[in-house]
Amino acid sequence: MLLNLTYKTMKKFLVPIKIFYITTILGFATMALSCRKSTITKNVDNNIPSTGSKADLIKDSIFLYAQQVYYWYDALPTYGVFKPRQYTNAGNDYDNFNKVLFQITRYGIDPNTNHPYEYYKKNPQETKYSYIEDLVANGSLAITQYNKQAISWNGEANDVGLGYQFVGTPSNYSLYIRYVTPGSPAERAKFTRGYYFNKINGFSFGNNYSLEIDRIIAELNKFSLTIEGRKQDGTTFNTTLSKSFYNANPIYLDSIYTLGAKKIGYMAYARFSNSNNSILKFNAIFNEFASNGVTDLVIDLRYNGGGLISTAEYLIELIGPSRIPNNSPLFSEHYNAKMQNGDVSFLKNQPERDGNGNIIYENGKPITLNQYSYKAENYVTRFNKIGPLNNIENVVFIVSDYTASASELVINALKPYMNVKTVGTTTFGKPIGFFPIRIDKYDVYYSMFNVKNSRGEGDYFSGLTPDYIISDDLTKLFGDTKETNLAMALSVLTGSSPAIASKKYMMVKGQSMANDLVSYSPINDTEFKGMIGGRLHKK
Repeated sequence: MLLNLTYKTMKKFLVPIKIFYITTILGFATMALSCRKSTITKNVDNNIPSTGSKADLIKDSIFLYAQQVYYWYDALPTYGVFKPRQYTNAGNDYDNFNKVLFQITRYGIDPNTNHPYEYYKKNPQETKYSYIEDLVANGSLAITQYNKQAISWNGEANDVGLGYQFVGTPSNYSLYIRYVTPGSPAERAKFTRGYYFNKINGFSFGNNYSLEIDRIIAELNKFSLTIEGRKQDGTTFNTTLSKSFYNANPIYLDSIYTLGAKKIGYMAYARFSNSNNSILKFNAIFNEFASNGVTDLVIDLRYNGGGLISTAEYLIELIGPSRIPNNSPLFSEHYNAKMQNGDVSFLKNQPERDGNGNIIYENGKPITLNQYSYKAENYVTRFNKIGPLNNIENVVFIVSDYTASASELVINALKPYMNVKTVGTTTFGKPIGFFPIRIDKYDVYYSMFNVKNSRGEGDYFSGLTPDYIISDDLTKLFGDTKETNLAMALSVLTGSSPAIASKKYMMVKGQSMANDLVSYSPINDTEFKGMIGGRLHKK
């Protein structure tokens, strides 16, 4: 997901990034949560009613904005055919608004799959990219960006610090801990990746997935969690964790391996957070890599759903060798034809806002989004080498179906310039970015632009397929050279046979299961899938 950010040359990464909210004021959907007929913005579709309930007008707004800013706008029908006001049966206004957005995303068909580009295979009733955020908290309008995550882009967290993964079959499964967030209550309680359990807050599960999943999620969402299970060594644990505020370190682990003539630097990275949270840690790690003569890299992004595009750019420039000429194109952002041609009438009503939600003024007047150009030539990010690690030519990325957006961007941007290999499972597939359109008390995140590398490659809507397909091994810690993904990555770099057992065994309710297990989708993650960036350029 991409939002509007401002940053300046080298220093842009060494100061907090300011995020600008794009506020939608489509006349009838004002920040005062009121409807004003006198300020309704006309559209070329003459079938639009001029009156209606606030809910009807919000539905209209969701569709009308999509006709202008949605990446696949040209696949949408007219207002009269779409009829946004017909969606009334979802139970409440918010769910009805989401139904409107969901139906919008059913248009725009990927010819490679014959599914909508936003078809989400794991849950066909959800959109893959676009979504709506309700900004109201405790009865007042709150700037609560990315409420889908419990860890903000500056590292402020409020959770227990665990990521979970179901392992087993629908009638015989356990819940594994995929990661423990550094700095979290779970880390302080000595939890590690590889713990698994079948009892939480006194509720035992593992025999009927479809009947138990809602209760499991409800328990995991509680303030306090009493978890009973087993550690990697088979010993049991019974621990109570409570959610709390803490500063989340985005680095799971960094290490250096000496294998023959190779010195391989390894970094497992959780999210592309802001400069204060990520950049200084990057600098320390890459300085260590350089001082120890690291020759190759393994970057573990298997649980990294993305984040700030500026931080992704910084990582690219740390990894890339100094032989890449400065100012070489890395990636570009492509809006739809309407936006590139400036044919977006509603943006004149969009004041730009700072990170605190305040309107930004210039010469006493609000800056509005129609003052910016959305032409592709204005959105090319170029390489400028950063850091002391100058001669890396080989890098292996560990990926999974949770690897998304900014993570995929880093991999795709480096491919034209380096020997890039990937190990793991097919990535999420999110080459799309957006910024929020505010309608009443909601921010609507439409898919708005496609990100491509210097070779014009970027349509990986179905994900990036790894060069070496390896399933995740939750029984091993990050950095363990016998963990399947890291073992393969090291073997790719050294040309040796990977130290991977012929069969992988994982425990389900105390019993070992071979690698023919079923692995369900991760749940209750505090992480977020998206790219946040996109510098706006004045006309």
